[in-house]
Amino acid sequence: MNSPDISHLDETARHRLLADDQRRFVIASLRVVPCGNETTLDELATTLDGMAQREAVPDAGYRQNLRCRLHHVHLPMLDDAGVIDYDSRTKQIRLGARGTATALAESW
Repeated sequence: MNSPDISHLDETARHRLLADDQRRFVIASLRVVPCGNETTLDELATTLDGMAQREAVPDAGYRQNLRCRLHHVHLPMLDDAGVIDYDSRTKQIRLGARGTATALAESW
């Protein structure tokens, strides 16, 4: 089996993508999502909010702020890199090219 191709991402790009905890959580979450590794923005925000609540007690607006950061920053960045496919109109998210997220995750 060939290794997934993340050669289009140089070392700086990989570090930039993995520098943020929320982007790493997105990748980790999508790798274990059933149904063909597809989810929605709301489902992903709920999952990440649950992770944050286990680590600390977030303020009441945390989930809405998280959803906004995912939609405007993290998901577009991961989509541009080919790690995920994010449709900002329908708010559907799925893993990008087969194995790219796994290869990126293994590089951290």
